[in-house]
Amino acid sequence: MTRIRRFGAFTFALMVLISCKKQEGSTSAKIEFFSPLANDTLTYGQELHLEGKITGEGVLNGYTLAIKNATNNVYLIPEYTVEAKEKAYVFHEHLHNEVSDTSTIEISVNVPLSNGAIESKKINVVFLPQ
Repeated sequence: MTRIRRFGAFTFALMVLISCKKQEGSTSAKIEFFSPLANDTLTYGQELHLEGKITGEGVLNGYTLAIKNATNNVYLIPEYTVEAKEKAYVFHEHLHNEVSDTSTIEISVNVPLSNGAIESKKINVVFLPQ
């Protein structure tokens, strides 16, 4: 009976040690844009459908996303931050083209990495006025 108790205590201690293993931070991230494609052109009134994914080989510390009219430096969707610690994220935004002049729209995603670096990806699309 004593051997069974020792074995049970050893098994329990081993399970606690394994389950408490710290998740490793990610030193790289892959940022993918599914929609729109770089240099897509949207006419007045069309909707920009932004969709993408961020993945890392370990736990990521969040990301920031912003959509800005690079022609006049006005944010169409101000930079916002997601701080949840995850191995992957999906982002999804919608925005209608309501510009009065032909404009270059800059979409940027930044991911802070565990080594202090920042993985970034930007794409541009063109909005046409009426």
